[in-house]
Amino acid sequence: MIRSTTLRWVHLTSAGYTRYDRDDVRRALQARGAVMTNSSFVYADPCAQHLLAFMMAQARQLPSARNAHDLHNWNFAALRNRVRTLDADTSVLLVGYGAIAARLATLLVPMRVRVIGIRQRPRGDEAVPVYPVSQLDEHLPSADHVSIRCLRRRARLIFSMPIVSRS
Repeated sequence: MIRSTTLRWVHLTSAGYTRYDRDDVRRALQARGAVMTNSSFVYADPCAQHLLAFMMAQARQLPSARNAHDLHNWNFAALRNRVRTLDADTSVLLVGYGAIAARLATLLVPMRVRVIGIRQRPRGDEAVPVYPVSQLDEHLPSADHVSIRCLRRRARLIFSMPIVSRS
């Protein structure tokens, strides 16, 4: 792709583009007036709904309830003490604020959840407060739910042990 002299458009069939988010690729595409597009919005709704389902299941302790049921060990009082709702007392940190995270933030609006986004380069037009990766350390400790929407390699860099161990 970088060496091509005739390439004018690159379309990625995935939502992510992190592996192409590099200076050499940007320079090569810009030099020939080429554009790169991806399929983020195609996957935004189903992926955001899937994330919301996991968040709700975790808040309501559904995995623990299922496990207790399978073990025939139903301790209702202990389980009930851990059950939460997604509401104004809940904070969600979306790391990798792209189309999927933006859709999830929209789905969380009726629940009045506090949503904060983290992205490499905040644009300023996001519907929720979005901060650069350098400020992750400030927001991670107060998050009840963290969604990581970036490739493993970048996630390993972002979530270094010194940051996570302090949270």
